[in-house]
Amino acid sequence: MITPNQHLVLQSEKAQKYKKLLDNAGLKGNLTIYKNKQRRWQYTTAGDANSSYLINSVQKELTAGLIMRAISENKFSLDDKVAKFYPNVPNAQNISVLNLLEMTSGLDPTGPMRGCAIQ
Repeated sequence: MITPNQHLVLQSEKAQKYKKLLDNAGLKGNLTIYKNKQRRWQYTTAGDANSSYLINSVQKELTAGLIMRAISENKFSLDDKVAKFYPNVPNAQNISVLNLLEMTSGLDPTGPMRGCAIQ
């Protein structure tokens, strides 16, 4: 386990620049740099390398990227209806994948979806 502020590649000029930038920005979290699938450097500003942090809406970008990859592989389209995948979702026959990505589906997790079993 990597302890707080421990580096895999120690004391390089570049590592010191990254560390200073992170410290000055006031960010809390972990930065890990990989090169050729090898972890080259890691810096932890708070907690330790195994700490978890709230990622807020970052998952939306990842989800959109994965959906667009699947679309480019012709697995489905932006026009496909949610009912194709989740027929139990309220109004699923009128909601497209594009609506989900644009957040215009009208679905509210505190509303009718609350008791909806998605399998």
